[in-house]
Amino acid sequence: MAEPKFANTALEKRLEAQIYRDYYTPSMFEWWLRHPYRRHTLAPFSRYLKSLAGKDSTVVEFASGAGVNLTLLKEAFPRLNCFGFDISADGARVAKNLGKGSYWVGDAEEAAVRSGIADAVVLVSVVHHFWRNPEKLMNEVGRILKPGGFVLVLDPAADRRESFLTKAITYLGMGLVVLDNRMKRGRVYEVEIPESDTEQPLSSVKLLQLLSSWYPVLDSGRWEWVTYLARHHEAGFHWARIADLLIRRIDPRQLNLCYAIARKPLDSKD
Repeated sequence: MAEPKFANTALEKRLEAQIYRDYYTPSMFEWWLRHPYRRHTLAPFSRYLKSLAGKDSTVVEFASGAGVNLTLLKEAFPRLNCFGFDISADGARVAKNLGKGSYWVGDAEEAAVRSGIADAVVLVSVVHHFWRNPEKLMNEVGRILKPGGFVLVLDPAADRRESFLTKAITYLGMGLVVLDNRMKRGRVYEVEIPESDTEQPLSSVKLLQLLSSWYPVLDSGRWEWVTYLARHHEAGFHWARIADLLIRRIDPRQLNLCYAIARKPLDSKD
């Protein structure tokens, strides 16, 4: 079987690292560490990581950025051995200095990780960077994952529909978030990340099809749009959750992030 082609060129990968240079900062790390949004979106993984927590298990995060996800997981499950790598040297540097776990600069399509070492692989906002050819990425995930290991995926989903009612609730929900933030004099963390040719979200259906073509999917679901919009605000998170509950009643497709948990079969020879 031929080796899958790289999804992105070497030049695109260098440009991608430059794009995130201003984003991966100590202030960003501190912001995400205390914001409830990160804990909210990582919550579906907890049940599966809990089964590994007492065994000195190894968790590897592809494209770990500034190390926020692994730091939160390490705080929740101290006995996990956490390793992360990112194509951004700035992200890896912040993670080394402030995060919990071990970090280095690395390419998700050529992971410098020993085969069969990981009890779980974390892919948070990673797959859409390899939309042209995700097979190379998934090959590396499968290579380092132990038989019986988990793949934990959270990625943007290109599922949103615009309707008058859901749009009105979105604007109302964000209006309440902003008002609450101003009343509490909360900060707003805003760093605009330019669009890149290497990024294109898959639909939640295609994302699940991709994952299930490799391993059985144990659990999946989607997170809400207003909650996602409110992630840059320090206050008002509860208003976002209320708005999203209303939207979920009207149109479940008004959601933005897809999560899925899959497991490599115990009898896998990969």
